[in-house]
Parts: sequence; C-alpha cells; structure tokens
Amino acid sequence: MQYNGTAKPIAAYTIKQSSCRQLSQQLLVQYTGTTKPITGDTIKQSSSRQLGQQLQMQYKGTAKPIAAYTIKQSSCRQLSQQLLVQYTGTTKPITGDTIKQISCRQLSQQLQVQYTGTIKPIAADTIMQSSSRQLCQQLLVQYTGTTKPIAGDTIKQISCRQLSQQLQVQYTGTSKPIAAETIKQSSCRQLSQQLLVQYTGTTKPITGDTIKQISCRQLSQQLQVQFTGTTKPIAADTIMQSSCRQLSQQLLVQYTGTTKPITGDTIKQISCRQLSQQLQVQYTGTTKPIAADTIMQSSCRQLSQQLLVQYTGTTKPITGDTIKEISCRQLSQQLQVQYTGTSKPIVADTIMQSSCRQLSQQLLVQYTGTTKPITGDTIKQISCRQLSQQLQVQYTGTTKPITAETIKQSSCRQLSQQLLVQYTGTTKPITGDTIKQSSSRQLGQELQMQYKGTAKPIAAYTIKQSSCRQLSQQLLVACLLLELFACLFLETFRLAFA
Repeated sequence: MQYNGTAKPIAAYTIKQSSCRQLSQQLLVQYTGTTKPITGDTIKQSSSRQLGQQLQMQYKGTAKPIAAYTIKQSSCRQLSQQLLVQYTGTTKPITGDTIKQISCRQLSQQLQVQYTGTIKPIAADTIMQSSSRQLCQQLLVQYTGTTKPIAGDTIKQISCRQLSQQLQVQYTGTSKPIAAETIKQSSCRQLSQQLLVQYTGTTKPITGDTIKQISCRQLSQQLQVQFTGTTKPIAADTIMQSSCRQLSQQLLVQYTGTTKPITGDTIKQISCRQLSQQLQVQYTGTTKPIAADTIMQSSCRQLSQQLLVQYTGTTKPITGDTIKEISCRQLSQQLQVQYTGTSKPIVADTIMQSSCRQLSQQLLVQYTGTTKPITGDTIKQISCRQLSQQLQVQYTGTTKPITAETIKQSSCRQLSQQLLVQYTGTTKPITGDTIKQSSSRQLGQELQMQYKGTAKPIAAYTIKQSSCRQLSQQLLVACLLLELFACLFLETFRLAFA
C-alpha cells in the first residue's frame, strides 16, 4: 500500500524472514528502477530510505523520488552528502552519523533563531560535531560580546545558561541578560553565587553542583511551608548539601519538639514520615500528628510497628522493608476481596514477606479446595492462574472455575495442555513457554483469516514455534498458488525485456 498504492495481495512467499528481503527487492525495482541486489536488513534499510526521502522534502521542498540506491547504510550518507552540497554549498565529505549530525544542525538553527531573532540559513558547515561548537561560538559572540573560546559540550552548556537565566528571573524578578560568560560549567556556579549573595546576604563560596543544590533549597522551602504554614524566606545558607539537613533539622525541632540530630538523606526520610502519616490516617482514621521521631529510617519501622499493633493486635516485631510489606498486605487484602467476596480484615500477620504466601495459601484452600503448599512467588503465580482462567474462557467459552492446581508455574502448562486437548483434539505434549505459544497460535489464526478469509479453526498443532511457519506454508500453497505462477511469469517477462 505504502509503495505502490494498491492493496493487491503480496505474491506468494513463505512468510519467512527471507520474504521480507524478496518483497523489498521487488519494491526496490518498482520504486527506484534498479535491480541491484539488496544486502543486510532490508526492512530497517527501507526505513533509512524513508528518512532520507523526508530529509529531501525538508531541505529541497520536493517529493521527487530518491535516485536508485541499494538502500544500504551508506545510501543515507550519500544522500545527506548531496543535500549538504545543495543546502550549504560545500562538498566537504560527511563523517560520522550524518542523520544525527543533521539533527545537530537543526538544533543549531533553532538556537540561532532563539538568540538572534533571524532565520538566516547557517553558513556552510560540514555538519560535523564541531559545527555545533562553531555555531554556538558565533552565537556567543553575537549574544554576549565575548570571543572567549567555548569548552565542553556547548549545547548542554547553553541549556545551563538558560536555566541560570530562569533562576535569575525567579530569584531577582529581573530578566536582565546574564553578563558575558563563557557558558562553561563554571558560569552556572558564578551566576548562582551572585544570586546567593543577592538572595541570602552571604558570600560564602558555593561548592558542588549548584543547580541541584538550589533545587534542594527550593524543596526545603516547600517543606517549610508544608510543615510550618509560613513562607518566610529560609535563613542564609550556603545552599550546600548540608543546608538541606540543617533546614530539615530546624523543621524537625519546630514540628516534633525533638533536637535529636538527623542522619542520612533527610529529604527521603521526611518523605518516609509523610508516608507513615498517610498510613496512620488510612489504618486508624486519625490525623493526629506522629509523635516526635528522629525521622531516621528506623522511625518508619517504629511507626509501622505501632500501626501493626493498632490494626492487627499483634506485637510481633516487623522485619525487612515494612512499607513494601504493608503494600504486600494491601495486595493480599485486595486478592481476598477478589477471590472470596468478603472484605473481612486479614488476620494478624507480621506483614512479613511470608504473610503474602500464608494469605495466598488460605485463599488457595478457600478457592480450590487443595492444601498443597504454595511454592515460588505466589502473587505472580496467582496472576498466572488468572491468565489461565482467561485463556480457558477464550478457548472454551466457559467460566467454570479452574480445578484445584498448586498455581505453580507448571499449572499454566498443565491448563494449557487441557485447553489444547479440548480445542484441537490432540494430546501431544506442549513444549516451551505455552502462554507465548498460544499467542503464536492466535497469530496463526489471524494469518489464516487474513489470507483465506475464513475463521475455520486451525488444525491440531503442538503450538510450537514451528507451527506458525508450517501453517503459513500451508496457507501459502492453498491460497496463493495462482499468484505465484502469475508473479513468476511477470518476473520472467520483465527480465527478458529489461
């Protein structure tokens, strides 16, 4: 459809990987007028050609077909070379990955428009990586009045400047252009240093990655508003990493009444407290502030331990990552509702990883009537059962509950084996990953529909990977024999008069 505007069926092929190359070869002859053999991965190469075609449209404004190429990887460079000559007036050879380099030029063009307000074409460059630096250097001179050489990755550095400009507007309320800097990494620090003096009254040197540090300050400011209800500016800090801890320490004293030093990554720890607070509301129905904790990692476990006692009546110590374990309990609770129709609270478990298996074991007994121990990752195994249930409905039209299985990985294969017998009449053992193989069968069914126009069930196969090819081969012989003869005749006729 894409190449010749017709939906006429493709001439007889075995639908094997080679058919892609053969079909592409025909399309190549039809589209470009060349019979040169195709090499490599033609499908990807056609995409390469399409990209070249789009580039031709973009740079020349014409949709004239691309001259006959072998659609090899080199054709992209050759086409780009022609476009380069046509667009820039230079014949200097292109090096490297031209497609990316042209994108680099486009980005430079955009930067030129952004900084100079002109869409005048960029002077002839080779579109090599260096052209970005050269173009940025020109823009730098034009924008800042300095000719100091640019170092490093200029594109990222200009982004650094833009960010600094935004910070200047945000902190000072002025959009005055930033003084001529070399747009090197240091310029970010220098600009931030100026902002620091202007905003906090301190001239203490900035260390580390200032952009991230300012973000740290912004986060601290937000936390201050959230915990204290005031937007009063944060006292002059150096915006170093330690300032986050110091600010958090102040908030801790203000919010909890404790002066115990904070350890670790306080921002994450406060998030841990917030999560605990949410859990408290969820499990107890109260928004009473959490008692003064150090907001250390242990506080999460301690708070969860209190919630555990309050919610389940058990004082058994919690082990592991409690937040994830509570999530495990929540999931088990949902499974209980889904399988049993009751929202009765889960009996007091330690919310340890084993509780998931224990709860699932109870559900298994309740749902299937079997007490066979569960092995492996039960949550995934139940998902396996759900998938099997869906397959049963899809293939048999019945929602009859699945007989008691251990929900082990093997149960998927066993159930699929039963479905295979029920659906195809064959008892040949299934091999490999049956779930994926069923998908393979579905694909074969769709191919049958597509090529024969019938939804007649696929004959009994083992649903092995080879069955797709075998089925396609049969469909090919049955459906496209005439097209094969017609294709061979036309090809012979064409070659005879070529």
